[in-house]
Amino acid sequence: MEHLWYASFGSNLSWARFDKYLKGGSAELASHSFEPGARDPSDPIDETVITLDREMFFAYQAQKWDGGGVAFLASDRSENETICRVYKITVEQFEDVHMQESGRDEPAELDVEELLAAGSVQQYDSLYGLALLVGEHSDGLPIVTITTARTDLELNSPSVGYAATIALGLVESTAINPEDAVDYVLSKNGVDTSLRKADVLEAMA
Repeated sequence: MEHLWYASFGSNLSWARFDKYLKGGSAELASHSFEPGARDPSDPIDETVITLDREMFFAYQAQKWDGGGVAFLASDRSENETICRVYKITVEQFEDVHMQESGRDEPAELDVEELLAAGSVQQYDSLYGLALLVGEHSDGLPIVTITTARTDLELNSPSVGYAATIALGLVESTAINPEDAVDYVLSKNGVDTSLRKADVLEAMA
């Protein structure tokens, strides 16, 4: 299999952010972020938006996002839906994106057959080490995301910059307006009153 669909639900909803994983560079609203890029920096072949019946939540303390929480997708199905922007990329590009998400210098080869059979593959011993199968596209290719297998993470509200990056990605990829995009982010588990709607909207401007 040469291609798959990568489902992004956090900062990679933003094309400007995801493009850094392909071509290299720093995310505009991240304080300590530089990605080396992929072996193949080509743009995705296609993209679309889907909704998954899995819960997105914010946890951990990510230094590249000012110590705020970052987004994860729960492995189990849920009544709480999550909007995903899915990119059709090569398996090699997915390996390189996963490598960078996991803070590694060398990509681990993805065993697609194992992923399809087991539903997930622990690619790295890291926070974002899990490749999770979340569905099948209408073209028959798997839809795969990157999340965590850890169950001990403490919830933590995201930084303004991280929340704004997600909201900007929603505005880009859907018909949602900025206020509704921010409301979507604020509705997720882990967000607390320290994250103010007005601040996120200002960062998006």
